[in-house]
Amino acid sequence: MTDTPPQPKRRRRRWLVLGLVLLAVFVGWWYWPRNHGPLVGTWRTTINGVSSTMTFKANGMARTEVDGASFDYPYHIEGKLLTIGWDVAPMFSPAVQRFANMWAAITGRTHVIGVQVINFVEIGVDIIQVQRPASLANQLGPEVVEWKRSSE
Repeated sequence: MTDTPPQPKRRRRRWLVLGLVLLAVFVGWWYWPRNHGPLVGTWRTTINGVSSTMTFKANGMARTEVDGASFDYPYHIEGKLLTIGWDVAPMFSPAVQRFANMWAAITGRTHVIGVQVINFVEIGVDIIQVQRPASLANQLGPEVVEWKRSSE
């Protein structure tokens, strides 16, 4: 008499398949284009002699690089308004900021905590003019800044 082989563990296989499907759904959602067509790409600007590069992705995330430092943030366009940064409830802001600072120390990548709204003055194919809030314009240079599309 021979022993019958044990039945394959179907539950484990089902959980594995379910996990892979959920991962595929999440990755698909994360990289799904968010219809920010005119802004998607790499833009360059110079303010007070300091150059910066902004890269806007179709999934709603962006990165700004200034003097070797990089800042990551989500962005959203509504009409002529560009909203950037992570919206955090005031009660959680200190904890989130501490975590972001620790993350920056480990990875070298900083996240913009808090929301900023920037007005578009003109949106062209290769040039975008933005108007910054008066409080930032007084500290950082001109009120209207021109972004030029980079070929990279």
